[in-house]
Amino acid sequence: AQPIEMERIETLDFVEIASEDARTTILPMGLPFHRKTGPRMIDSLLVAEGETERKFQFAIAVDQNYPLQSARDVLNPVVPIRTENGPPRAGQTGWFYHIDSRCVQVSRILGLMAEPRTVESEDDGMSDEVESDSRRPIELTQAEAPAGAGFALRLQETEGQYSNVNVEFFRSPTSARLRDFRGQTIVVLPIEGDGVRIDLSPFTIADLEVRFD
Repeated sequence: AQPIEMERIETLDFVEIASEDARTTILPMGLPFHRKTGPRMIDSLLVAEGETERKFQFAIAVDQNYPLQSARDVLNPVVPIRTENGPPRAGQTGWFYHIDSRCVQVSRILGLMAEPRTVESEDDGMSDEVESDSRRPIELTQAEAPAGAGFALRLQETEGQYSNVNVEFFRSPTSARLRDFRGQTIVVLPIEGDGVRIDLSPFTIADLEVRFD
């Protein structure tokens, strides 16, 4: 959460009223448009253009240290799925990954991306001086995803603080890297047991890619 001064607010997740010793979180249940009408008042627009619903709900969370987690719990409740077969031999429960910091959320699970390649422009017959200026590298992202087993987690720090996070997986990765949104490697990360440790700055959004080849 972070303070906001503007009159109009757009958020699907939450609006928080916070003091030094108390936090009250208003969860609009997916309604995105709100407006401050005074120092103690806020209006929520229920029926915007294209809205088909006529019944709406709000929820309130009191003294929640991680309001984004509360918002996602409300919007994405646990959905039971019936199966014809019993539980696997591993037991009644299982997990895919685990993050040891509640102020870091996973916003997306993504596929592997190829490292972008750099090419230079062709020789256009100009003088050496002009040619050197025109031969600027152009980055091209490969269209096809690389072969192999793996995925990426888009991590988001939500509380405006520095975080040293350990992301543990269901098995030990063979490699891990922090990549940008084009797939270019920012830094190669060491593997620690079944997990990867990563440092995140306040409100950072980062893609952590792991492979299990």
